[in-house]
Amino acid sequence: MIDILQHPALIGDGLKRLRTSHDITLQALAERTNLSKSFLSMLESGSRTVKFSDLRRILACYDYSVGWFVSQMWQQDEKSAKGEKIAVQPLSIVQKRTNFFLIDGSVNEGSYRLVLMRLLRSAHDIEILEMLLPPQSQMNEYETTVNAEIRGVVQRGTLLVILKGDEYVVRQGEEFCFDGSIPHILRNYTAEPTLTMLIVCPAAL
Repeated sequence: MIDILQHPALIGDGLKRLRTSHDITLQALAERTNLSKSFLSMLESGSRTVKFSDLRRILACYDYSVGWFVSQMWQQDEKSAKGEKIAVQPLSIVQKRTNFFLIDGSVNEGSYRLVLMRLLRSAHDIEILEMLLPPQSQMNEYETTVNAEIRGVVQRGTLLVILKGDEYVVRQGEEFCFDGSIPHILRNYTAEPTLTMLIVCPAAL
């Protein structure tokens, strides 16, 4: 499994190419994201690592997801950090296990884990994500939104989906679906880990 957040040079290069292709200045991006211009500059130079929340905030300015961004970086860069070529098969649903991408979280540190299950060919491809929430943890600290429909099935444990203050308990084997543009939080309030498969269907432009 490749931990994408541990490759700041690759992320920085991708962010710079994305910004320049949209003809946006660092100052304009700083104003849109409420991140400092110097911080954004260090990210683009690869001299700073980026948190998932900040990366998501930056990409939201372009209406792109982290999963799509990760896919683009690895498809454009023929070699991974280990020097291994990653084969992209357009019609496949899931890549080989070794080609999964950890886009946020760490099992060792006990925080949540979010894994991209396949590379994306387009910014509007359906994303398949695996989310592991340790006991008494949640994916996002504050309510967040995404321009997509979110579907999921709880494979193990119990998931609490909080939408506009309403709480919905989803148990093992049960499915759920909601409009991602509604502010939401995904949480595991139990003493056991929760494993959930998420399918994110981006809204059409």
